[in-house]
Amino acid sequence: MTRWNITGTWTGEYSYDPNDLYPNHQLSVPFTLVVQQSWFGRFRGQVQDDPQRGIPEQGFVKGQITGYKISFFKRLPVFYVASSTGLKTLFDYWLEEYNISLDHEVEHPPIHYIGEFSDLHNQASGVWRLGGNTIRVLSQGKLIQTVLPVSTGIWRMERNIN
Repeated sequence: MTRWNITGTWTGEYSYDPNDLYPNHQLSVPFTLVVQQSWFGRFRGQVQDDPQRGIPEQGFVKGQITGYKISFFKRLPVFYVASSTGLKTLFDYWLEEYNISLDHEVEHPPIHYIGEFSDLHNQASGVWRLGGNTIRVLSQGKLIQTVLPVSTGIWRMERNIN
């Protein structure tokens, strides 16, 4: 049963948990989320990271709320990876790091967010997870497959009240 309506504009941030590749990764990325709720707690919307610290392209979310629980997937049109010099598209990263030229840009794998709303009904927080799935790309017409390492982190957001 849905107890509240998520429709509106939300601002927040997400951060990465340290991992083997980036043991000191403390980056937090501000974002703005605009969503519209429909039937049975389902919702859709657009998300925009701060382009100076996150993905510059607008992403899309699709999810559901049940009671005070929230779950959604964030989808982005271009796959970005963290490198020692900052965020790069997978296209540019593979060319620079491995001299592998991809046939086209690659869509970012979905990022799964889960969390809960506070009793105040204007804040939410939780965890996110990306990876563990196989990425398939074409390079000069040949299929290349690799497993995306798992990345995790935390997120929080609050409703803009204007």
